Amino acid sequence: SRGINAENGDTERVCRCIRYALRSVGQQVPDVLESLAGGLIQLYNVQAHSCVLYLSSIIVDEFSSHPTLTDGLLGLFSAMGPKTFEILSAEHGLERNPDTVDDFFRLCCRYMQHLGQRGE
Repeated sequence: SRGINAENGDTERVCRCIRYALRSVGQQVPDVLESLAGGLIQLYNVQAHSCVLYLSSIIVDEFSSHPTLTDGLLGLFSAMGPKTFEILSAEHGLERNPDTVDDFFRLCCRYMQHLGQRGE
């Protein structure tokens, strides 16, 4: 996250590249989930771009069929909540961050669709 400059759109471009790569190779690379999730969590806590939430929902889409990855996906999902709620609970947070609202809602929906039953 140190080398990504949020001001010039680097974060969105990096997330887009990772998203395309994941969609291309899909479930063939579950070994990258732990390091990718850790990097995304760190990046989101520093820069809090909604594209990181969107990318996290893509990760849930792609890797939820791997039973051994359920805990890692739960960790990713859980780690995004505190920063998101901090942003949205600020004064006018919902109005000023519509993309964050949309992307966090999408992440929640994807998690519940793919993994909600497994978490019981």
